[in-house]
Amino acid sequence: MRKPIYNRLSVLVAFWTLFILISPAIAQIKYKSNTNISRRIKQDISTENTSYRINQDQWEWTVFIKANDQAALKNIRCVEYKPQSSTTNRGKKVCTRGAGDKPFAYSGKSLGTFDIYVTILFYGKQPSLTLKHSLKL
Repeated sequence: MRKPIYNRLSVLVAFWTLFILISPAIAQIKYKSNTNISRRIKQDISTENTSYRINQDQWEWTVFIKANDQAALKNIRCVEYKPQSSTTNRGKKVCTRGAGDKPFAYSGKSLGTFDIYVTILFYGKQPSLTLKHSLKL
């Protein structure tokens, strides 16, 4: 024997009502958890550099990303380096992590110190992170 049509309709209406009421709350929970993860990853990321003197006036340096947690490095897609003002060292976009203890490294030569703006691009929809690194010689 078939159930009356109004019983099936009432079940569907109850289901859709519950779905409409609960889905914004679920979406908000997912958004908050992703935001916390992204904030934590960004707090673990900084920049470092190494340098050595080539001759009396010139230095060779390497700037790279430093992270307390390897998970933070895995979330980085690319890193853009833009020297503040320099004619010899142009900006560079590095999308390979590289080997060793200097991930996403950018190297150059200079006569003195200057600032480098570092923009870190993440996978997914996470917003980028821009840092200012003062070159230490």
